[in-house]
Amino acid sequence: MAEVSQNSNVKLRVVADVMTAAVTGPEPMPPDLQNHLQTAVERWRSREHEPGAGG
Repeated sequence: MAEVSQNSNVKLRVVADVMTAAVTGPEPMPPDLQNHLQTAVERWRSREHEPGAGG
């Protein structure tokens, strides 16, 4: 979430609120935050497979 916050220039608290609302309610996450989240997850996954990565 911190990476999404930094890359989208949205406060971490707001990112957390939006993500929680998207999971628990009927409103989807805004597309720009979805894109930033997808990028962050892809980076995290690619680091997971680097030699010596601890997870």
